[in-house]
Amino acid sequence: MKLKLNKVYEGIHILSVKVLVYFSLVIFSLLAISNFLISAYFNKTYAEWTLYRVDNILVIFVLFVITIFVFLTIDHKYSLAKLNAKKLVWALMIFTFVFSVVWVKITHSEPVADRLFVSMIASEFIKGDYSAFSVGHYLYQYPYQLGIVAFIEGIYRVVGSDYYQVVQLLNAIAVCVTFFSLYRITKLSFGEKISKVILILLFGCFCAMFFCTYVYGNLFGLAFASLALWMELAFLESGKTKYIIISIICISIGIILKNNYSIVLIAMVIMLLINFFKKKEALYVIFAVLMVASSICSNSALNSYYSIRANVKINEGIPMVTFFAMGLQDGWFGKGTYNKYTVKTYEAAKYNEKIAAEIGAENIKEQLTYYSQNPGKGLRFFSEKIALQWTEPTYMSIWESNCANNHTQELSEFTQSMYVGFWHNLVVGFMNFYQSFIWICAAFYIIVKRKILNANQMLLGMIIIGGFIFHIVWEAKSQYIIQYFIFAIPYAAGGFVEILKRSKEIMQKRYEKSDLRSNK
Repeated sequence: MKLKLNKVYEGIHILSVKVLVYFSLVIFSLLAISNFLISAYFNKTYAEWTLYRVDNILVIFVLFVITIFVFLTIDHKYSLAKLNAKKLVWALMIFTFVFSVVWVKITHSEPVADRLFVSMIASEFIKGDYSAFSVGHYLYQYPYQLGIVAFIEGIYRVVGSDYYQVVQLLNAIAVCVTFFSLYRITKLSFGEKISKVILILLFGCFCAMFFCTYVYGNLFGLAFASLALWMELAFLESGKTKYIIISIICISIGIILKNNYSIVLIAMVIMLLINFFKKKEALYVIFAVLMVASSICSNSALNSYYSIRANVKINEGIPMVTFFAMGLQDGWFGKGTYNKYTVKTYEAAKYNEKIAAEIGAENIKEQLTYYSQNPGKGLRFFSEKIALQWTEPTYMSIWESNCANNHTQELSEFTQSMYVGFWHNLVVGFMNFYQSFIWICAAFYIIVKRKILNANQMLLGMIIIGGFIFHIVWEAKSQYIIQYFIFAIPYAAGGFVEILKRSKEIMQKRYEKSDLRSNK
């Protein structure tokens, strides 16, 4: 009986890995082809409406060949495997931090829209003003933003509420933490050589650095989520309990700062369960339960703290199902984008969460029925929505700091050119190539390694799968995709190593043939 049960467990483990690999293969290949052919962009007025253009395939191909040639030259002269990882890490951290800080300083960007709300509310909390919890106000509608408000409040209590730029500068540290965690994840999952290649590739991940002007929970949450992933993999590798405890704490904080990192939590829990089926140890299930419980309890503790402090009852806010309903509609800025449906539905329901959720669920049913009866329109809608989010190479990182001409000082000629002009075209052109390069290499890695990839190597892939499926129906915005793009870079590093390996073999064969001919 025990032997039979072990075979069942082993079968579940093998099947789980295969499902993850082939889902990743399909999604990565789709994104590689999409990004090779087209790209989404915003016009010079910085209106949020997304436009599309056909990419110059020849230019991308030539740049790809040049990149391969440069890396082959470096590998021949210095050997990528022998590069000093410690020096590379320090160089990457210094470059990332300096680049991010300089961008923050030269843009003089101040928060607008939701970013302004969380910053203002944090300042109000310090003054004892809790009106944001009042009926119809921001935290009444969006109580799930309380985590980032609390975080910013903590910063403002130290530096003063007028210094929102400190939050932007802390974003630079968050990006460094993310990059370092990604390097450690890659080293644990894919090996020494690929981990050195990712350090080089991360120098080109400008979207994360430009995004530092964004006064919100995205980058802070990403830093903690990345730490959590690193610690979980360290636990799975070593079996040391201290790593999984740190992982549980980090992912709980990450979700408090940005609720969307619940996708990372789900992937981490599934990974623990997959390892349970492999190793048959109940400890993995216990830690999976603790991970979920910790996230729920930490969020409840935060709400309870502010509920007591403000002497208010914190409600559930706009139901999540209404965001899914909005994601199936035409929006102000493109397919599935914001159109105020969530707020209007909540107001129409007189702030009754149950009624608003029922309206949202009914609208989802109506939209899905419509698309099933009109498959052509459904295909066009979802194709445009996917392109809008996954083929925009800046992930709104540059757009964010100039979306409403939101600058506190006059900009230098260089900075203006970064927004509209020569430098903008050059940088966005590079970012477009970089985006195509990452997805092509990532897809190539999954294709060539599909038969030997293990569960731990598919952790980041599982998050990308979850993000892809989630954002097919959720409110659309390219900035929501930035973390999945960053999580694809380890696979791209692996794919590029494979491309270099095959390129070297092809060149060696040609040299051997030419030597044979010359000897004859």
